[in-house]
Amino acid sequence: MKRTPLALSLSLLAVAALQMSPAVAQTTAAAHISQGRDALSKQSPSGIAEALMAFDAAVTAEPGNAEANFFKAAAIIYQELSSPELQTQLKNFGLQIPNANPYELEMSFPEGPQGYFLPTEGVTTDSHLAYLNSKSSVIDAALTSLDKITEVNFVITLSADETSLLDTKVDYADVCLLRAGLRLAKAALHLANSYNVSGEYRVFADLYAAGNLTPQAVLSAFPQLFNLSATPARRADARAQIQLAHAGVEQSARCNQDQTPRLREAPF
Repeated sequence: MKRTPLALSLSLLAVAALQMSPAVAQTTAAAHISQGRDALSKQSPSGIAEALMAFDAAVTAEPGNAEANFFKAAAIIYQELSSPELQTQLKNFGLQIPNANPYELEMSFPEGPQGYFLPTEGVTTDSHLAYLNSKSSVIDAALTSLDKITEVNFVITLSADETSLLDTKVDYADVCLLRAGLRLAKAALHLANSYNVSGEYRVFADLYAAGNLTPQAVLSAFPQLFNLSATPARRADARAQIQLAHAGVEQSARCNQDQTPRLREAPF
């Protein structure tokens, strides 16, 4: 079957697009990274969403780009910090949030007569555990990007506009630490699901205020607390995640030890 000149041209263009040279991919990724960092400088939830789209495009253009993967992971986490779901969880807990912008976050909490935090009555750990379970994929997405960063000499500087803080240097040791923290969070979540951790926050707060936050008092208030889950698979999942978290912490320690004095002590 003969191809028309138009069909042949389209085929060649498609092949060329699929075989983008590394130099072109790097240039494209760099442009998206620059766009994303500019969006972060807006210091707003909409800017975070715009930045995440740009960093995702950078990773698509160059999957192994360490800078793109770092910023994508950071944007994923930052976006969750500004999510309406998280704000709802905090407000249900009793916190007041006059400014939910993660760059300018303001929170206050109700206090009891003795000056201790007083959670909303009737709110239990169950709703928050359900929320955290629904966000396990957020941790996985951030880890997927961070795990692609393998260059031990990785280092970037974040501007004050991007973080609302002082200029901040991030190196490979920081990446290892962030990975370890996320794996610890995931292990803690799986561990919570392998036990009965249902309890009312106000009861815990009242026991603390009375100076009676002891295992005996807690178990008297919640006799089923810390009973093992009846599902063996949940306990097996928790054990596997704890092992991964332990390995992540060990790697983070090695990363900090392996960084050269020049890299760790370089001025911002």
